[in-house]
Amino acid sequence: MKKAAILLLLPLLFLVPNARAEVFNDVQSEHYNGDAIQYLKDSAIVQGYPDGSYKPENRINRAEFTKIIIGATYPDDEISACTKASFPDVPAGEWFSKYVCMAKKHGVVGGYPDGTFKPAGFINFAEASKIVAESQNVPKDTVGTNNEWFAGYVKGLENKKAIPATVQFFDKEITRGEMSETVYRLKDNRTDKVSATYAELTDPLPAIASCPALMDKFKEYQSRQYYPLMRGDVLMMEEADFAGAEAPGPGSETSAAQKSAVADEYSTTNIQVEGVDEADIIKNDGSHIYLVKGDTVRIVRAYPPALMHEESSIDFGDDSFYPQEIYVDSDRLVVIGQSSNYYDIMPMSESAKIMPPYYNTSQTKIYVYDISDKANPKELRHVAFDGYYNTSRRIDNQLYLVLNASPNYWVWDNIKSGDNLVPTLVDGDGEPEAMVGCADIRYFPGYSMPQYLITASFDIDDADSKIHRNVFLGSSDNVYASQTDLFVASRAVDYDRYTDWDWNRDHSKTHIFRFALEDGEMDFKARGEVPGTILNQFSMDQYSGYFRIATNSGNMWNEEDPAINNVYVLDGNMKTVGSLTGLAKGERIYSTRFLGNRLYMVTFKQIDPLFVIGLSNPAKPVVLGELKIPGFSEYIHPYDENNIIGFGQETTENQWGGTVTDGFKMAIFDVSDPNNPKQKFVEYIGDSGTYSELLNNHKALLFDKEKELLAFPITIQEKVSSAELQCGKYLYGTCPVMCEQRCIPSECHLENGMSVCTDDCEGLGSCTDPSYDRYETTFSGALVYTFNLKDGFKERGRVTHFSDDDLTVGLYDYFPYDYNKNIQRIIYIGDFLYSIAQGGVKASTLDTVDKAKYIELAD
Repeated sequence: MKKAAILLLLPLLFLVPNARAEVFNDVQSEHYNGDAIQYLKDSAIVQGYPDGSYKPENRINRAEFTKIIIGATYPDDEISACTKASFPDVPAGEWFSKYVCMAKKHGVVGGYPDGTFKPAGFINFAEASKIVAESQNVPKDTVGTNNEWFAGYVKGLENKKAIPATVQFFDKEITRGEMSETVYRLKDNRTDKVSATYAELTDPLPAIASCPALMDKFKEYQSRQYYPLMRGDVLMMEEADFAGAEAPGPGSETSAAQKSAVADEYSTTNIQVEGVDEADIIKNDGSHIYLVKGDTVRIVRAYPPALMHEESSIDFGDDSFYPQEIYVDSDRLVVIGQSSNYYDIMPMSESAKIMPPYYNTSQTKIYVYDISDKANPKELRHVAFDGYYNTSRRIDNQLYLVLNASPNYWVWDNIKSGDNLVPTLVDGDGEPEAMVGCADIRYFPGYSMPQYLITASFDIDDADSKIHRNVFLGSSDNVYASQTDLFVASRAVDYDRYTDWDWNRDHSKTHIFRFALEDGEMDFKARGEVPGTILNQFSMDQYSGYFRIATNSGNMWNEEDPAINNVYVLDGNMKTVGSLTGLAKGERIYSTRFLGNRLYMVTFKQIDPLFVIGLSNPAKPVVLGELKIPGFSEYIHPYDENNIIGFGQETTENQWGGTVTDGFKMAIFDVSDPNNPKQKFVEYIGDSGTYSELLNNHKALLFDKEKELLAFPITIQEKVSSAELQCGKYLYGTCPVMCEQRCIPSECHLENGMSVCTDDCEGLGSCTDPSYDRYETTFSGALVYTFNLKDGFKERGRVTHFSDDDLTVGLYDYFPYDYNKNIQRIIYIGDFLYSIAQGGVKASTLDTVDKAKYIELAD
């Protein structure tokens, strides 16, 4: 039996020694700026707040910054003697006026062009560099700089190793901790700590300077945030032994005639962009179905149905590996999955009071098989990458991967150098190798993430092809890919967040990284940023050289900062050239689809507005029209240039005036007149609780316009009326009170030590009306529709892997949900539909949806 993967997040106090020096009550000696803050405190340069805190993550305003710098530079009596009002907004008598007076007197500050000082404004690094350099007599250095007014000051601080590594761009509003770090390094002449450089701050994609610099950067992330540190003198770990060679399972033999039978037409995975394949749990090639089943991949001879059988099973011989998705291209099968390695933790110190039993790390593994002989697939290559699989794309024979990885924080003191933090890969049976060198890891200024964004690509047809890879400090969420570019969107979780922010307001942003797909490589080109967050990959699109993205910002339930929806257009350099903001105030996006020069957007809170947004002019996106109807679409699929299909849920108003979901809904919208979109046809399925994977995963849809075919998996719940309720013996925890809520009269007695209600009712309709609606599962399988613009939706048939007995359940019985019978995908090959579940594959006729054959898959 495999161990279930467990990732433990433990409070910091469980993982560090008991004795830690405290500088302030919110600054331990281990804090990245701890020694600097301690130095300034001991030198009476800073005192902290009355509550004993220092607030190192707070931004610092110009008045406070000037006070500290001047106080650290000039004698108190000289400062006190400077009483002149120096700026119109710095009146004499203010607590900071004498410091500003002194700074102006010595030319340390000069104010703004309008003559003001703006004491309450937060100070950025460029401004701070001038004040610090002038007050501390740091020589200006303009060699290798541009003509910016602050360049000489910044280069001068670089020469003194006085720029904290957390400063990543010039207009960054610095924190109290960063201010302390700079002053400390200058006052104590500390040149042994990693410093940012002028070149790094001007480079749009700077590289980590060295392995020690990488280690220092992660130490800073560690000390300031919520990642637990396991000190080497507290815990140690022993790696568990995970051995196992990959080996394909045995398969049945087939004749040459069987092997040659391939249907002329067959369905493919529903993808976002033509020519850009997406991995899925099930693929087919016109003769065979390939599916992920548990920790194996099965190959099923599917066409024709009379010959359908399970031909082979690939068992990877690795107890820690679980396949997640696959690709099939001609005679290549690509399997992508995750492998977890577990480490026991043994105590080394009595100071470790509480310890987790083990922790785990993760690898993404790629297996490439030659499937020219379906009965005997042969492994051609396997590659293991440190990190978690996010997503991938395949264009022709090139596989493109996007991964996330976290450094090994668990025994920080046992990491001897920064190169131990670099993620590794293993190609075949070779030894682990660093994906890149420390100096090849790049980061995005102003975007701080204590983890890695990894991109990788290789040719699946060539077992010896080079593995192209890049490692960045960052992360990935959603991914969009065209045939020329791949875009990674990442929510900007601000690890440099300031504790003085107004947390009632939404500060979320989305970073977008553009990679050009050239000669099988993913070459970083540009980075952009937009306010808000996105829903999924369909929130993004590329068209005619422009990148378009739809975001949601604000809070749905906060009237002071209400939710709004936005559209941004960016050029090839990821600079915003146009925007449309403030749509559907108080609502959030439920689905979007970019099609040519239009965007179709559905938002919802109580009513469903379908917006048609024109994008013909990239600089001026505009709402062309909207349609307000009940319900909402969660996936939008194109039918043709004038019609789209929406899949989602119907809604009804409840007794309190709110809205509740009420069954599955699909509708065709006529958008031939973009100023006046109309709902042309609509189909309602089931009641509240009805669910289809299609609402969350577009790959669950089978659609073929020419065949007028539409199908998808679904589980249908339907409301049961009071007239249909049949009461009977039922187990209740509270008896007889709960009994009487169902049927009167009723008896309460014990059966096997349990309180049981025995209802003495008179058949259908005899139950007491419930105070809430009751629902039961009436179907679980796949629905198949004939669909066209003349007749709309016409149910062609239903496919299920459940028996009639499974579907016949009592009112208070639970539907006998069997995961192995749950249809995951429905496809077609030739004139047959194939419904695929973990337990078996069923072939049905395409025209009448009658059963042709069913096979069970081996356990």
